[in-house]
Amino acid sequence: MEQWLKFFLTGIIETAKTAIDTLHRIISLQNRLEKETIISLGKRIPNASALLQYLYKQPIVTASDIIQHLDITKPTAHTLLKNFTTLGILKEQTGYRRNRVFVFSDYLHLFNS
Repeated sequence: MEQWLKFFLTGIIETAKTAIDTLHRIISLQNRLEKETIISLGKRIPNASALLQYLYKQPIVTASDIIQHLDITKPTAHTLLKNFTTLGILKEQTGYRRNRVFVFSDYLHLFNS
C-alpha cells in the first residue's frame, strides 16, 4: 500500500509541475502577443485584444464565431482575421475562400510539449 501511495503522489507532483510549466508558457505567449505583436494594429487594438482573449478560450475559430462573440461587423471580423494571419497569430487551415477555419496554433502547441 505504501508503494502505491508513493507512486500515486509522484504522479500528482509531476502532473502539477507540467501544468505550472504550461501556465508559465501561456503567460509568456500572452505577454509577447499583447506587448509586442498586436500593438502594431493601432486603432484596432481594442478589438484585437478582445479577439486575443477569446482565442485563449476558443483557439479554433471562424469569422462567424468572431462576429458573434465580439459583436462586430463582418468586414471588421475579416480585417481582424487578416491582421492576425499576417502577424502569425492565426493560421488558416482550410484553404477555402469561404467558411475558413483559423487556428491559434502557437497556443495549442503549448499543450503538446
